Order: sequence, then C-alpha cells, then structure tokens
Amino acid sequence: MRAFLGGMKRGDLLAESDEALIQTVRREMREILGAKTIGAAAEPEFAQVTRWRRAMAQYAVGHKARIERVNARLSTLPGLRLAGNAYDGIGVPDCIRLGRKAAKELLASSF
Repeated sequence: MRAFLGGMKRGDLLAESDEALIQTVRREMREILGAKTIGAAAEPEFAQVTRWRRAMAQYAVGHKARIERVNARLSTLPGLRLAGNAYDGIGVPDCIRLGRKAAKELLASSF
C-alpha cells in the first residue's frame, strides 16, 4: 500500500517522526478498510517514509478555466496532444489515463 500525507494544507506533518506518520497511516487505513482487513495488531513487514516538499502539483484557483483555454487552442493544432500532471489529475494513474487518451485521439485522427 502507498499513502500520501500532508499536502499544501498539512505541511506540518513533515516535522512528525517516521513512526508517528506510520501509525497515522495504519490507523487511517484500518478506518477506511475495516479492522477485518487490517487488524489493530497487524504489523507491516516493511514501511518507508519519504518526505517530498512541494512535490505534488497544487492547482491554483482558475486552473479549470485555464485548461479550457489551453484545450480550445489545442483543438486548432492537429497532431498535438498534451498529457501530464499539469492538466487533469496529479497522480500516476491520472498521467497514464491522460497518456492513453492522447494516444487514442492521435491514432484516431487523420492529421
């Protein structure tokens, strides 16, 4: 399992100890998945904490309108598609989804 904590609103979590963060994740995972899935006594075989300051994209107010303008301009440029976390989703699954969508659109077009 992978968990992300903090973000723009909870930067204070960077100062917490690794053990405190692991315990927070374990508690929240039990709440989300249920005690039958992750028992209170269950210990992870491996846990790693990595602190990444300012690593995750944070869309600013007006992002949706800006992307709509980018997409309008992009529609006039045959054979060009944009994909990545700057547009419509910040996670790896979002980037994969956007890359596949761009590839399908390019394959279907006759530019």
